[in-house]
Amino acid sequence: MNQQVRHWLDTVANVRVHGTTHEVPYVRLSAEKLKPINRTPFAEVDRHARKVSTDGMVSHGNNRYSVPFLWVGQTVHIQDQKNGRIRIFSGDQLIAEHPKSHGKQQCVINKKHFEGLRTTGKHKVPNSMPRMVRQATPEVAARDLSVSEQLLNEAVTVQ
Repeated sequence: MNQQVRHWLDTVANVRVHGTTHEVPYVRLSAEKLKPINRTPFAEVDRHARKVSTDGMVSHGNNRYSVPFLWVGQTVHIQDQKNGRIRIFSGDQLIAEHPKSHGKQQCVINKKHFEGLRTTGKHKVPNSMPRMVRQATPEVAARDLSVSEQLLNEAVTVQ
């Protein structure tokens, strides 16, 4: 669509004589010799500050995105490009870029963000603890419903 609009501007709108100024807009623009007010372009999207969690992830839009582990505990800024990409900055430095997740509660991870990460110390990461209880849910005695009905019908006395 942008290409179609640009084509229309270049071939129709900016090359005809304007009804108000009675000049061709393209010629008038070059004659005015305008200078930009602000040479720094405006950011087209907002940046949102987030703290990098201990697992090297930041949260945005009900999803989590990885950043290089060196930024754990630091505040970074997430920028939704509005084009299907998420960019993550530390100051002006781009530290991560991901495709935007269209679902919810998703984790978008770049495995390179965790390269070089190792456990501290000489000990290996321990295996998970064995279960101390044989069953996840304890057995419950089955009773007839008439027992519960009898308990409901009993009068409660307050002392």
